[in-house]
Amino acid sequence: MRQLNSPLAISLFFLFVILATGATLVRAYKTHHEPGPIEGANFGFCDFHNGIYFPAQAIAARVSPYGQEYGTTYPVPRSTPLYAPSTFLIHWPFAWMSMRAGELVYFSLTFIMAIALAMLSIKCSKLKMSLGMVLFTTLGVVVSRAGYGTFYSGYFTFELVLGTIVALQWGDKPWVGGLGLLFASTKPTYAIPLAIIMAARGHWRALGLGILLNSVLSLAVIAWLLPGRPWDFLLQDIRFGQSQHMADRAEMPEFSWTRVDVVALVAKWLPANPSELIQLLWMFLLLPLPVWLLVKLKSVDKTTAAGGISGTLALLTMNVTVYHHYYDMLVLFVPVIAIAFNQHLWPERSATRFGLAILILFPLMNYFSTNLFFGRMGISDVSAVYQVVTSLNSVCLLVALLWVMAIAWNRLRNVHLSGTQTSKQGQF
Repeated sequence: MRQLNSPLAISLFFLFVILATGATLVRAYKTHHEPGPIEGANFGFCDFHNGIYFPAQAIAARVSPYGQEYGTTYPVPRSTPLYAPSTFLIHWPFAWMSMRAGELVYFSLTFIMAIALAMLSIKCSKLKMSLGMVLFTTLGVVVSRAGYGTFYSGYFTFELVLGTIVALQWGDKPWVGGLGLLFASTKPTYAIPLAIIMAARGHWRALGLGILLNSVLSLAVIAWLLPGRPWDFLLQDIRFGQSQHMADRAEMPEFSWTRVDVVALVAKWLPANPSELIQLLWMFLLLPLPVWLLVKLKSVDKTTAAGGISGTLALLTMNVTVYHHYYDMLVLFVPVIAIAFNQHLWPERSATRFGLAILILFPLMNYFSTNLFFGRMGISDVSAVYQVVTSLNSVCLLVALLWVMAIAWNRLRNVHLSGTQTSKQGQF
């Protein structure tokens, strides 16, 4: 780590961070998404338009972003999927900006949040904070496939990721952990597994506060939209928006190139396209074993570090067991940094740590599972090559999860054996 803090290394890291971020901004504007249906390869800031900017404008005008009226009134490809209503309140300030100003403001915020993720990754790995280490980690975030995709499309991934890490790291501090959960719970596929994991780790007060905060903000949005409409209008709109979302071929588990969860992996090879209910049921079938390990690890993993064994198990579980995309893997920068640099949190053999780091790092950096690659290579989404390439991220994460579960079990067994031996020695 000393080499990372030399003046030359700091200068190079800073230069590369600026160049990489600038190049992404330039490409986003060269392939700028003009509001409306997404055509060709023009995806620049498309998620900012469809997930932040126009929903905020709709809320300001008392139009439900989930419903059919929104899809026909605003230049969007479809209605908004199932985000918590609190999401729209958090992004409400963008309703008062021009689209260009909003893009630049949010891109700048994304850059700040990338630095925050780097600093959190170091903090949660119990490492010394230094300029070289922050720039090195920030560079990793910016050039990763997950980071680049987030910068380029303008999705609010960093809000979800930072909230998740804060909730895990400071779940024993109710208000801090609760605020983290508030930001993470704007998307149900983060909220549900994270809530279960926080309960397993005994962070009940932070969990309760996070749910309360999200409920208050969401009810405020609903109360704002409700006048003149039937009380159940929002449920009907949510069903409409979610049905449109899941009808998108790119979102279907069988064909998606973005999904990294195990259900999408299995669906590709059956092949099958399970309903949302079936996918949710699979989450509840896959969660019990890692959650049981998390409960048991409370007596072993005293560090409470999100980069430790419990945090790594939690973050991998979230990505593998339920609907998640490649950009959601940004949360895994925390365990990557911890595994690579902190032998106190990860005392396993070098080969084990190296193998785990590669398994997690590969999906973060994988630029092959992209529309650009498939288009350039002329690969169809029903070909065997497509299946293999789009399965690699899921396979790596699944193997990493199973490996971390084995390490957790081994640590628990060693503690048990050590306690048994101590007990026997005390009898003599």
